[in-house]
Amino acid sequence: DWGDWTPPYSFNVSTKPVPPVLLAPVSGTQTTTSPELSWDPGIPVHWNTAHYEVQISDAPYFSTLIRSANIPDPSYLPDPLEVGTYYWRVRAVNALGVRSKWSTIWSFAVIDTP
Repeated sequence: DWGDWTPPYSFNVSTKPVPPVLLAPVSGTQTTTSPELSWDPGIPVHWNTAHYEVQISDAPYFSTLIRSANIPDPSYLPDPLEVGTYYWRVRAVNALGVRSKWSTIWSFAVIDTP
């Protein structure tokens, strides 16, 4: 003998976003100002991406964060940075809050103006 039907439930299915591919500044770049960071959002372009999480650290394993931002577009211009070497990475977040893996880690150096 069968019982009554349960009430209907809804749920969302989401695929994990593709990790962004870093474009600029190329790893190892030296600059006298804070560079604009940019990346390729992956294929398919902007597919269900709500925003990107960007992190800049002075430690290669991101044990300390110098800048952290959630932004809608595939580029970020950080506030001025002091002289030093920095590491950066990005990940995509879709509309359901599902995060991609982190991108590769690249570095750049802010140097004194000659």
